[in-house]
Formats: sequence, structure tokens, C-alpha cells
Amino acid sequence: MLKKTATHKQLTQGAALLAISSLLVKILSAVYRVPFQNLVGDEGFYVYQQVYPIYGIAMTLALSGLPVFISKLVAEQDSDKKKREIVTLIFPLYFWLSLVAFLLTFLGKKVIANWMGDPELAPIIGIVAIVFLLTPFLTSYRGYYQGQLLLTPTAYSQVVEQVMRVGIILVAAYIFTKRSLSIYQMGTLAMSGSFIGGLGALIILKKQAGETIWGSSLFSHTLDWQGTRIYWRRFIVEGGLICGYSALLVLFQLVDSFVIKNQLVAQGLTNLDAKVIKGAYDRGQPLIQVGMVIGVAYSTAFMPKLTKLRVENKQVLYQKTVGIFIRTMFVIASAASIGLMMLLPYINVSLFGDNAEEEALIVLMGTVFLMSLILVFQTIYQSCNSYRSPLIGLLVGMLVKVLTSHHLTYYFGTIGASVSSLLGLLSCLIWLVYKSPNWLKKTMINIRFIWQLGYALGMMVVSLGIYRLLVSVFFAQTCHRGTMLFLALFGVMVGGFTFVTVILLQKMFTVREWLSIPLGKKILKIGKKVRLK
Repeated sequence: MLKKTATHKQLTQGAALLAISSLLVKILSAVYRVPFQNLVGDEGFYVYQQVYPIYGIAMTLALSGLPVFISKLVAEQDSDKKKREIVTLIFPLYFWLSLVAFLLTFLGKKVIANWMGDPELAPIIGIVAIVFLLTPFLTSYRGYYQGQLLLTPTAYSQVVEQVMRVGIILVAAYIFTKRSLSIYQMGTLAMSGSFIGGLGALIILKKQAGETIWGSSLFSHTLDWQGTRIYWRRFIVEGGLICGYSALLVLFQLVDSFVIKNQLVAQGLTNLDAKVIKGAYDRGQPLIQVGMVIGVAYSTAFMPKLTKLRVENKQVLYQKTVGIFIRTMFVIASAASIGLMMLLPYINVSLFGDNAEEEALIVLMGTVFLMSLILVFQTIYQSCNSYRSPLIGLLVGMLVKVLTSHHLTYYFGTIGASVSSLLGLLSCLIWLVYKSPNWLKKTMINIRFIWQLGYALGMMVVSLGIYRLLVSVFFAQTCHRGTMLFLALFGVMVGGFTFVTVILLQKMFTVREWLSIPLGKKILKIGKKVRLK
């Protein structure tokens, strides 16, 4: 039988476990791509990454999008019976939508593959489409549990799902190295891990529940539009907004899957050369994920705090907390983005074996900064139960990406693709800032803060510039990958030390602000030891 609502102790333990598991999943999702690319090369990486955005959309719905929306509906109910009834009532809604997504993707796999400029991708797209069939069931269990504040099942299920999926992907890559599979057969086997991992997660959730949440009411409620129509608007606006921002970068990747390879061929490149270049360009995705780990975790941690202050009507404290949130994220994201730009040659060689697509990847690292700030504003809007402006901002960002990607990629290659992504994110961010209330604009960032941050970032760039100059003098351009990894990690220390030292010297943050930053307490202790007050 399903468990009742969590106790305070269970909630605390579950929240900690979910935070750790979510961080582990994000890191694993980024890290596995490195050995995978090393085993299959840029062409094999291209085959995987071309289709990955479809899986990414399905998993966003099943993991971080719809479950959040459903958990909110469940949490609004005042009895266990009503909590069950709300899941039963709306289950047909996203079941049939998921079925339509599966049918469109599976039956249209050849058309989609042709639009991507590579008909041989069709079988892989067909495998990925099956994941949509798991989405409504994973969503229901996770949403119900989270609405009951039982977070442990979600934590366990997402770890199991990711470990199984990554394991199958790496096995497929290893078999490919033994010349037992073609590059497309490898991609098909690798993507089968998506369905198998999702099935494993579903088994874990079902075992925890002991019974189905939706009962046998799928077909009996399917035609109950009178009962479900009141949730349509909330489903489209609230659910769509949560899913849209969670999958924004994945949607941008999907646009690139349709554009980059085709436009490189249109420039005159061969199919093979275009595939290899697209595969090398896709190295940027795991780097962006790693760069945003702290930012995503920080946004997740601030969301319940902001919501609680809003509900308790503590407006002054709410506005101060928002100001801290924005300033600290601005600092963290800008430092992460510029640090990745400066150290990218060492990171690229150490992880992937060469420095292909350096310029395009450097430009793409600006995504870390823009997307982190977008998450900040989306979190603030969500804490205020404001949906219209962020929904329009999401559509504006997607529209700019779609409209600019084709021409910029054709004329400037992968650098143009990176610029189109930055333009899309920048458009979304500008809209979110423009439509924010006046108090928020005043709370955000002043000129003095901008100058201080600019100086700190400038000093970090100077220190890393000198570091790169010294490296070029004392180390050969073609040094070992292990050496490059050491140089990248040491560069992080050099840039980070310079940046934090300048911030401490300028007294950019109050003690309270430092305490809200990851590792901020330790940094303050170090600052006091060297008498930086």
C-alpha cells in the first residue's frame, strides 16, 4: 500500500537524499559523455547527440517537469482520498498526450531523420520514442510521492534509472570498439538504455507503492472532459512553464540537431566532415552541465525559502532574500562561464583528446551565465505564482533561436550556432527582466556592484592569461592529456583564488550573503585568517 504523508524527520532525510541524488544524476549525466566520446569518436558522439534531445524532452517531462506540477496539485488537497482522486482524474490527460508524442515520433522517425539530414538515424529515433510510453507512469508516481513530501522514492528511482542507462551506453560503446557494431547500431543499443533505465525506475517506484495510483480508471475518466477541463489551463501554463524552462537547453539542442549538420553540408562539406564537426561541437553540452551544477543546486535550494516567505507575507525579508539570490548567482555564474572560456583549450584536450571546435565552444560557454540567470528569474516568478511573463519569455527565446540558427550557422558555421543560442537565451532573459516588477529591478544590482564584479572578473582573466602564457612557454603544445588535465585543474585554482581574493578585498558581500553561498562559510574563515575584513 502507498505510504502516508511524511513526518518531519522523513521529509528532512528525503530532501537531503533527493538533493544528493539529483546532484549525482546531473554529474553522472555530464561525466559519462567523456568516456563515451573517447570510445566512439566524434562521429559516434554525433550519432548519439543528434537524437539525445528527444530523450531529454521525455525525461524532463518524467523527472523534473510534470512531477513538480502534479506534486503541487496533490499538495493542494486536504485529504488522502482527494490526493489520490486528483492523480486519477488528470492521469488520462498526460497519458494520451504521451501516447500522441510516442506515435508522432515513432511513426514519423523517417521524416525526422530526413529533416536532420541523416536517414540512418531513423531506428535510433524509433527506440527513443518508446520512452514516451513510460512518461505518464513515472510522472504519476513521482508527482504523487513528492506531493506527499515523500522524496526518497524519487531519489532512488532517478539514481537507478541513470546508472542503468549510463551502463548500457558505455557497454554499447565498448562493443563498438571491438568492431562488432556499426556506428548506427551502436547508437541504437546506446539509446535502448533510455527505455531500460526508465523501466528500472518504474519498477522501483511500483515496488515502493505496492499498488497503482491511477487504479483502473484510465478509460472511464478519459472522456470526463467536464472533470478535467478545469486543469487544462493549469496543465498548459504551469506544467508547460516548468517543463519548458527545465528543457530549454535541450530544446536548443534539438534545433541544432535539425540545423547544424544540414547547414555545414550546404556550405560544401562532406557528410562525414559535417558529422565529425557536429560531434566535436556537441562536446559543449557536458561542459555546460558541469558549469551549471552549482547554479542549478543553488536555485533549487532557494525556491522553497522564497515560497515560504511569500506565503507568510514577509515582503521585506522576501525582497532582501531575492536580492541576495540574484547577486550571488550573478557572481557564481559569471565566474563559471568566464573560467570555462579561459581554460577550455586544456579541458577540451584533456577530456576529448584534441582542441577541435575551440572557438565555437568558447562562445557557447556564455550559455552557463545566461541560463543560470534565467533560472534565477524563473524561480522568482514561480515563487510569486506568476506565469504569463515567463511563459512569453520562454516562447521569445525559442523563437529567436529558431529564426537565427539557420542563417548564422550557414554563414559562420558552429560559431554561428553558438551565437544563435546566446541570442535566444539573452532575449528570454531581457524579457524576464523587463517584465519584472519595479521593486525587483531596484533590488537587483547597482552600478557599484557591476564595477566591483567587472574588476574581479578582469583580474581573474589577467591571472589566467598570464597562466596560459607561462604554460605555452614551459609546456609543449602537444603535451599528454594527463598533463592537460592537471593544467586545467591548476588553472581553476589560480582563477578561483584570484577571483575570490578580489571579492573579499572589495567587500562585495555581507556576512549573511557569504553564508548563503556554497562554501561561503569556509571562505569567510579563510578571509579572517588573513585579516581581510
